[in-house]
Amino acid sequence: MPKLLYVCEYNVDRSPTAKVITEFAVRKKGINLSVDSAGLRHHEWARQGSFSKPMGSALVNTGYKPLAPNSKIVTPELLASQDLVLCFEDRHADAVREMAPDLEGRIFFMKDFDGKSSEIPSPSKYLWDIPPWPLSNYILSLFGHASRKDWGGNVNVHVNIVERIEEYVQTNFDRIVATARYNSEHPIVR
Repeated sequence: MPKLLYVCEYNVDRSPTAKVITEFAVRKKGINLSVDSAGLRHHEWARQGSFSKPMGSALVNTGYKPLAPNSKIVTPELLASQDLVLCFEDRHADAVREMAPDLEGRIFFMKDFDGKSSEIPSPSKYLWDIPPWPLSNYILSLFGHASRKDWGGNVNVHVNIVERIEEYVQTNFDRIVATARYNSEHPIVR
């Protein structure tokens, strides 16, 4: 069975969300593809084996049933078993390539994989780009956020990320499956 791995920083927001969305499409279309996710580093939520609270809520709000994510961290051994590795940021792809240089051609920055998508940054990028108090309350109120600690407001930022990942997976699904399948049928000779 072909294997796909999504990689982000902590495996609590983007990569497990991509896993849920891709697994949904795999089941719906009856495709034979194993999907997993991992992070480059551990985060408190990853240690607890869960999505970040706002991402879990965002998945539910967009109609997905988040399964219990794993707290996998990227290792050379995990990478060696993959047929396709899609990384959310260029620096993630660089770190993964450094860990597994023999997998060149199987590791992609998601934007480079399809050549047209824009980067899907971490939700924290949107939350921390907001100026500090007192202007932050005004800006946050414009976007439906009461404060940075307001999980209900932060869910809106996370819903946007879910929708962008969903669009990416829908747009690239056939290519993702075909590439993973091809790589599975043409293993790297070590």
